[in-house]
Amino acid sequence: MATVLVTGATGRVGRVLVKQLMDRKFAVRVLIRNREHAMLLPKGVESVYGDIVGPNSSGILENAVKDVEYVFHLAAVIDERLSYTEMRRVNVEGTENLLTACSKHGVGVKRFVHVSSISVYGRKTPCKVCSEKDETKPDTKYGRTKLEAEKVVEAFYETVPSVIIRPAVVYGKGFDEAYFQVLRMLEKGKMPIIGNGSNRIPFVHVNDVVQALLLACEKNNAVENAFNICGAEQMTQKEIFAVACENLKVTTPTRSFPVLLVKVWAGAMEVIDSLRGRKPRVTPEYIDIISRDRAFAIKKAREMLGYAPKVGLKEGIKEMVQYYKEGNYVAKKN
Repeated sequence: MATVLVTGATGRVGRVLVKQLMDRKFAVRVLIRNREHAMLLPKGVESVYGDIVGPNSSGILENAVKDVEYVFHLAAVIDERLSYTEMRRVNVEGTENLLTACSKHGVGVKRFVHVSSISVYGRKTPCKVCSEKDETKPDTKYGRTKLEAEKVVEAFYETVPSVIIRPAVVYGKGFDEAYFQVLRMLEKGKMPIIGNGSNRIPFVHVNDVVQALLLACEKNNAVENAFNICGAEQMTQKEIFAVACENLKVTTPTRSFPVLLVKVWAGAMEVIDSLRGRKPRVTPEYIDIISRDRAFAIKKAREMLGYAPKVGLKEGIKEMVQYYKEGNYVAKKN
């Protein structure tokens, strides 16, 4: 029975990945910082407590990679409110620390699967449908650190067989932030179209991301490659709102507001939430996701990994609306 190490295992993608690995009878080891978070994981998971950065990280990582055959590196920080230095410390230096441990102590590591992001292309993508051959030009702290981390992975190609996975905008059960805020506003008739609504939003269901991660371990030709991972359909903002409203059984929005105006509002909401000591319900970054026109090709993943998105966007939106309702987040009718 092969042993697998997962970092970021208690995150939303990580929990789905761990469950599927357990279902496939892998011996799953996770690296987590908080002992309380171990309760989020299935029984039978081996936990190593510690961090990928810090004064004791080398010893912790040495133990974590011992006798491991596959490593899934999902741990990262994404909060743009953090300084670049803080974000780089985890996303770049942490990745290097883990790869160093794999190189020196993980003598049996057959595959290192690194989870990056389409943010490495930047928000203003110059291509109509970006492929892995297109220029990477990140314009956020998160995007820059993820691209730097990719360069670190590439530097270890000779000693650690690795694959880079670039998921699009992930959604699915467990992804409440921003999505529920949008659904709540749609239900109350307060959600406008942002801009003209013709922009494409590159969503991918969490189950399809996990599918790609598992395939990256199975396919030998995947090594030393990066792959975009998106859903099969890339619908426009207007189309997505229409499907959501159909499932919410409310009227689809017709009014539109300028992108800049909505981003200013989101920034104000972020400040208010911060002053009240709670996590932001919506941020300017979320508005960027909704209003930017971005589309990504998955031909390379289809051909080399055998990746085939299984969750259609209409089906996925229906699932999200149902999840929203089951969580008692349905807005009160005023």
